[in-house]
Amino acid sequence: LSNELKSIGQLAFYNCSSLQTIFIPNKTKTINDEAFSQCTSLKTVYISPSVNVIKSNVFNVCNSLDKVVFGGEYYNFGSLSSTSISSTVYYPSKYADSWADYYGTKMKSYQAPTAVYISGVKDIAPGATLNLEISVAPTNSEFADIYNITSSNPAIATVSNDGKVFARATGAATITVTTINGVSKSVTINVTPAAP
Repeated sequence: LSNELKSIGQLAFYNCSSLQTIFIPNKTKTINDEAFSQCTSLKTVYISPSVNVIKSNVFNVCNSLDKVVFGGEYYNFGSLSSTSISSTVYYPSKYADSWADYYGTKMKSYQAPTAVYISGVKDIAPGATLNLEISVAPTNSEFADIYNITSSNPAIATVSNDGKVFARATGAATITVTTINGVSKSVTINVTPAAP
């Protein structure tokens, strides 16, 4: 999903049988009615803390759904729990008070990440690749290895989910890593011609 996505539309992924995992980015505010209804292969959903509206039957007939991981507080997601989700809902332990109002049957708190670190070479020539080393603290957080990686300028440099950067053209691009609970870190990649 686009990192700039503000809303997921009604029936947006309806009957998308190949969808297994989805990370809803940290600018999304609303998930509309039946957005993932009948996604029968969907197993895991990561919902960033920006989401504060979840409408009805979002996960209706998602029979394989095992985990719904929230990065933020509980915003009266009554429609979510009324869809009879049989999966486990995870929430950051620091928001335990707000999640006490959720009436789903399976709930579990987790220690949310507090920092992101990125290391590795930041200068690269067009056509080359580099691997960024990404780590999240604390390392014992249950979802320390779950994050979204984006490039501010894919025409200059693209980045894969494992931190591999491919330089496409000269210029600069900012690579940002954002955890499920919204903690982020950015680095600038400079793409310059190789020295003669």
